[in-house]
Amino acid sequence: MSTIQTLNVIKKKHNFYMDMCTFCGVIININFFVFVNDSSKSLAAFGIGIVFVIIFATRASKYDKMLRTQYKSVFVKNILSESLEDVHYDWNRGFTGPEIYALQLFHYGGHVSDNYLKASCKGIRFEQANVIHRDHGSNRFSFRGKVMIINNPFVNLEGIWVYTKKFSSYSLYAKKTQKYVLIQDNEFAEIFDIYITGEKDINHIFTAEIKQRLLLLAKKYKSFGLCFKGRKLNIAIGTPRKAFEIGDYSKEIIYDVEVERIRQDVADIAEVIEILGNIKNESY
Repeated sequence: MSTIQTLNVIKKKHNFYMDMCTFCGVIININFFVFVNDSSKSLAAFGIGIVFVIIFATRASKYDKMLRTQYKSVFVKNILSESLEDVHYDWNRGFTGPEIYALQLFHYGGHVSDNYLKASCKGIRFEQANVIHRDHGSNRFSFRGKVMIINNPFVNLEGIWVYTKKFSSYSLYAKKTQKYVLIQDNEFAEIFDIYITGEKDINHIFTAEIKQRLLLLAKKYKSFGLCFKGRKLNIAIGTPRKAFEIGDYSKEIIYDVEVERIRQDVADIAEVIEILGNIKNESY
């Protein structure tokens, strides 16, 4: 049996146990109506149903971890090593809570992060991980996408935040800690909001090159937030799917399709590095 066939067998087992969880959930709900006048039978049926849900969910989780582990080995690790330098990749971990808040892009809340990557692209060091974030006191996720920390030796700016108007995650954090400034560029102002700390002449700091690069990034990513932090650029980019993950659990895994998907994830990294990793300002 080939590796791809093995992956598809594991995925089918995972999907089977997930379907069984759903089926048990439906049966539990039906039992509430069937035994509506008999609380003892209703409670017994509920208990039995929950036991089966736990059993099936545990097995589904086991096959999910097995599937993802082999998928990373077959597709992700090899392609990353071929495309980037000094690669350290750990799909099980991501950015920790303190690391996420240190980016100064998110308000306090809950988060899930995985697929941590640290590497070099065209000589520029960076870190990246998938992040799902929910603001404190909110029931909805305010951000889904990838977060990058880019080391840029050509820039040295502090206390400047740039957000596209569709990047909603910044609202609480920005209003509490930063001051909104208006830039004298209509095209730029239509797409971005800029916040600062202290007194800065943003129209002087943001050269035509910096604005051009940010506008170029905004053509591809409608939702992102960027924090200039010394010689580092922290950026959170809203994306519809997680990087380095299986595209669709309901479909068969096809080798060429998955290779192209991962190569596109790497190409997206290279594009962001090309745009932001070479930003220069006069004081560097």
